[in-house]
Amino acid sequence: MCTSTYLLNILLVSVLAASAMALECFECMDVNSCNGANQGTTVQCDRSKAQAMVTNLKTIYPKVESILTPTDTFHCMAVHLTLTGQSTETFKSRGCVFDSKSNVCDQETISFNGNLECHYCNQDRCNGAAGLTWSFLLLAAGWIITRI
Repeated sequence: MCTSTYLLNILLVSVLAASAMALECFECMDVNSCNGANQGTTVQCDRSKAQAMVTNLKTIYPKVESILTPTDTFHCMAVHLTLTGQSTETFKSRGCVFDSKSNVCDQETISFNGNLECHYCNQDRCNGAAGLTWSFLLLAAGWIITRI
């Protein structure tokens, strides 16, 4: 009993320490750098990285700056656009953005004929395919500890 409580406390401290660190997102600003196994590079969010992503997003979301507040609170974002009749993506970008009172993905876009996929989230590396890995690992670790 004492061992499982001790292990649970260690897990809790580890999770809290990890959440106190800066948010990490995948970052890539064009189709070529976003494709492939690495999905871009992993970066810790800061104001300059968020501003670079906002500048890139204006290609799809022309009014995006009006809803984002330049603070030190960040989200991850991924945007993919494939125009009708194209076999490959026309626009692809992943990175950090400033916090918003509303989901950036729901904002007005440029007029286009095609498929737009957008993901706005606030967990480490949640803007790539591997983003759920840590959530599943922590869930599994918690389950194992409660069984000890």
